[in-house]
Amino acid sequence: DRYDADEFEDIPMISPSLQPSSIAAPLSSTSARQISVLVVSEVRLYCEGLAQSLNCRARVQVVATANSASAALTRLHQGDIEVALIDLSIPNGLSLVRALVREVPNTRIVAYALVEVPANVLACAEAGVDGYVASHDSLADLVQAIESVSRGETVCSSSMTGPLFRQLAKRPIAAMDLPRALTAREREIADLLYARLSN
Repeated sequence: DRYDADEFEDIPMISPSLQPSSIAAPLSSTSARQISVLVVSEVRLYCEGLAQSLNCRARVQVVATANSASAALTRLHQGDIEVALIDLSIPNGLSLVRALVREVPNTRIVAYALVEVPANVLACAEAGVDGYVASHDSLADLVQAIESVSRGETVCSSSMTGPLFRQLAKRPIAAMDLPRALTAREREIADLLYARLSN
């Protein structure tokens, strides 16, 4: 489905770049490499508050915020963003995720404020998110998810593995050909779930 960037044009755009003096925590010369992050949320105070909280963590540097989908796409096309945090409470949040996967495929995507039920988690996986943080999770969980996806890992709660496998099991398999019955993204999620259940 095509994402229409003009859909959010009435929502004012937050400045695409936040100066280090306003939200960034100072770094020591011995600090580890930081992960550059974009925070996307429709609520400006929520967006900027989360940015300030994340910038207190040594490994994370929020370099920009956006309060609309079009603003997020514009900023991501400028480069230098490793991880995009998408508030799924924004209108058409999953459409934004699909647009990011198509247009900036090297950016890792973490969805947050997700109501953690199997249907929502599966929808996120199919849209292309690399990980998610549920609405009941903590800031520490969000930081861990950012670090994990930056290493190329997929983040999925262990409590969701069983329900997700059951959801996948209900899907028809065409001509008994599993690799062709599932999309590439579904196969990746299935491999992840299998690895978790094997441990």
